[in-house]
Amino acid sequence: MNSLQLPSDIILDVFFLNTNIFLERNCLRTTIACSQVCTSWRSLLLSTISIWGRLLHVGELLRMNDTGKREILARTGNSPLWVAGMLVRSGNDRDFIIHYIINANWARIEHFHLFIAKPTKIEFEPILQRPAPSLRSFDFSSHRWPLAIFGSTQKRLLFFGQAPLLRVVAVDGLEPALSTLCLRRLRQLSISHSTSVLKVLTWLQSALLLESLEVCLGGSVMLDDPTLPTAVLPI
Repeated sequence: MNSLQLPSDIILDVFFLNTNIFLERNCLRTTIACSQVCTSWRSLLLSTISIWGRLLHVGELLRMNDTGKREILARTGNSPLWVAGMLVRSGNDRDFIIHYIINANWARIEHFHLFIAKPTKIEFEPILQRPAPSLRSFDFSSHRWPLAIFGSTQKRLLFFGQAPLLRVVAVDGLEPALSTLCLRRLRQLSISHSTSVLKVLTWLQSALLLESLEVCLGGSVMLDDPTLPTAVLPI
């Protein structure tokens, strides 16, 4: 059977297979190309906003002109968003990604995997202090650490302590100040260069459903310190 004659549900399944921007960078380009094959494919893609919501790869978006970027964002409608990539540019490109995609649509973001050069407090503190009702995975890193995103004079919880769907957290240089409720739901936690053994063990006392833990701490550590708490996790 010719691929153009396949049932729409099968074609749609194939289109969705091409939306994993965490494994394949070219998903957006491929989807745009598919939308130009024939009228039926274009209609199917344009009417399926959840596909476009999964294609917000920073590198691919920044290859487009301003009109193109806004068109892709408009095609997402009100669907959950997947945001991934590396943001190393400054100026208008950086502003578009941070303000028009991340900040303006924070409540819709389902998966957030971003490496950003020189993140600043003024850019990210207001965003990361807001509730994240749709967020399922959060991976945030930079080439410089510790990340000076939160003010040092006050303890602040990520996502205002409200991220009911969050299951995966990976941070490099940013201490993940998560609420006890968030910790209880976590399945995967990865921390680098941002905290102490004491804090990690304290978190583990609440992370009873944790299945995967990766920790990279700088400096020397006294593992036999009798003041350290004990974390007992289920097998």
